[in-house]
Amino acid sequence: HQLIILAQASVESGWGTSQLARQNNNFFGVTAYGKTNQYWTGEKRQSTTSKLWFRSYKSVEDGFSDFARLITSYYKEAAKVSNDITAYATKISQSPYINEKNGDNRAKYRALIIQSGETILSIVKKKFQAQYN
Repeated sequence: HQLIILAQASVESGWGTSQLARQNNNFFGVTAYGKTNQYWTGEKRQSTTSKLWFRSYKSVEDGFSDFARLITSYYKEAAKVSNDITAYATKISQSPYINEKNGDNRAKYRALIIQSGETILSIVKKKFQAQYN
């Protein structure tokens, strides 16, 4: 669902402000492991801080599409509950998508996805109300 994808992108990219998002169309911090596919041609960049390699996409659409492919292919338990932001945030934060070796905090990640989803819903509701009132 779009809300969950936007919420997770906002957490991973600092609401689209990260260098990885702005320069590499990677709004999810997807690392450059695995095989190439129709969305990712193998281009990558190395983080100067973590030294990890991250995928670089030709377009924002390719980055979002590859993330959706990744979630539905490898994180099926989370994908099954993608209509419920709290359930999704719980499943994805408990999955191997999060890695404590990289300094990730599962509880904080879960809370941030839920909070971002609520913020996005609030913005949409305000826009909708302003447009139709």
